[in-house]
Amino acid sequence: VILRDVTQKQKLEHALRESEERYHSVMEAAPDPMVIYDMEGKVTYLNLAFTSVFGWTLEEVSGKKLDFVPQGNMPETIEVINRVSRGEKNVPFETRRYTKDRKIIDVQGSSSTFKDYNGNPVGAVVLFRDVTQKRKMEQELKQYSKNLENMVTERTRELVFANRAKSQFLANMSHEIRTPMNGIIGMNSLLHDTDLTNKQLEYSNGVKSSAEYLMTLINDILDFSKVEAGKLELKEIDFNIHTMLDDFISSMSFKAEQKSLELIYTIDPTIPPFVKGDPGRLRQVLNNLIENALKFTHKGKIIVRGKLKKDEDKEMILEFSVEDTGIGITADKQKTLFDNFTQADPSDTRKYGGSGLGLAISKQLTELMNGKIWVSRKKDTGSVFTFTIVVKKSDKKLPHDDSTDICSKHSVLIVDDNPINRKVLHGLCNSLKWGADEANNGQQAVKMLEEKEYDLVFMDIQMPVMDGYEATEHIRNPDSNVLNHDIPIIAVTANANDSNKKRCLEIGMNDFLAKPVRSQHIKKALTDVI
Repeated sequence: VILRDVTQKQKLEHALRESEERYHSVMEAAPDPMVIYDMEGKVTYLNLAFTSVFGWTLEEVSGKKLDFVPQGNMPETIEVINRVSRGEKNVPFETRRYTKDRKIIDVQGSSSTFKDYNGNPVGAVVLFRDVTQKRKMEQELKQYSKNLENMVTERTRELVFANRAKSQFLANMSHEIRTPMNGIIGMNSLLHDTDLTNKQLEYSNGVKSSAEYLMTLINDILDFSKVEAGKLELKEIDFNIHTMLDDFISSMSFKAEQKSLELIYTIDPTIPPFVKGDPGRLRQVLNNLIENALKFTHKGKIIVRGKLKKDEDKEMILEFSVEDTGIGITADKQKTLFDNFTQADPSDTRKYGGSGLGLAISKQLTELMNGKIWVSRKKDTGSVFTFTIVVKKSDKKLPHDDSTDICSKHSVLIVDDNPINRKVLHGLCNSLKWGADEANNGQQAVKMLEEKEYDLVFMDIQMPVMDGYEATEHIRNPDSNVLNHDIPIIAVTANANDSNKKRCLEIGMNDFLAKPVRSQHIKKALTDVI
């Protein structure tokens, strides 16, 4: 009897069976399709997930080659096979495959070889993942994004067109409103200078107050629209900031006195006399803040301060503050105070009036001047509005001489198709002791300039028969019959925008006035051109 101890062998066989069972369980439980090939490319195993996705069972394809590679995806498949044959591990791929019913699906996967105990390759295992639905969703998302982009682009075009239409509408309405407003303010100004009873003077002051408020509202709406459309352009001119602020505060002092308020003003003496910037927009921001302080302050004082915040090589940062002893603003309302059409308390609109645009425009203007604006509450009562702007340094040293006496018996030609506007200008010229003749269109003006020498022409832009542009070009033409081709011409128009002003100056006009025109505007214009 020959006996052989096979205990160890049985243990190894048992362990091998357990290992195969575990391996088989893992393969069957895997959620993604898995297939194993021998070195000839024939199927030796596939799991249930493979059958679920592709349709073939192990019994159908065992020992056979799978014909499920579309012709168009053959090159990349061969490339993966070659890389795996060279011994690369986990070679990724993304391709397409046929199912048993010849349906094409998108798949991602990876492939690796496996070896025997001696290290020789004996086959390859390939993992697949069906990404057909994922690719479909990606394509739909891509198309949705494209459609959304097209919609946004189209909506942007619509908004740009609507914004242009709005701006044009506001410009046209501005012209239509400013023209009669010019007549109202001008005629009321002439009426105010006549002998009036106390009652009549009271009525005249009421008209003046309402008209000026309406003009302020019109200007606010137009400025807001320009900023919104990116059309508001800042000037960059040399101006005496001390003189400008002194004159401005003086003009505001009268309003403060009417409410029995004290208006105190201080400016940092280290700020040089001349700076380069936009005095009109600086004045507008200060005007909005001081008007706001006057509106909400019933007793006490308003303090306006200007100081040099930072002095740099070519620029300066100026800081201005307007402090009042008014009703104040709660902390929660300060966050929205500079929003469009917003007031701290909606009931303030009924009680104090206002459109809610002043502070919003002030914020936009300070940002355009590379500054910022904010508000803080005082410990006891009232508010402090503070803003900064950036101005450039000016080379101008000597103050401008405004003492020229422009009052004499000079003669003016007023050209305007609106008889009220002609009367207003005529009255203002008479107040400065200037004689004036009138023409109701450009053609009549040219004829009058051929027959008589004048010292100055006030020229409206939009007129029938011949407008102001044509008339100016005719006057400046050396071949025309006018007696003085170099006569100063000042444009007077309700359509007061930068493009119109630029065109007026380009064709040869000397200056540009926006309606409604006041005596101080005319006096300054005459000083500049005579």
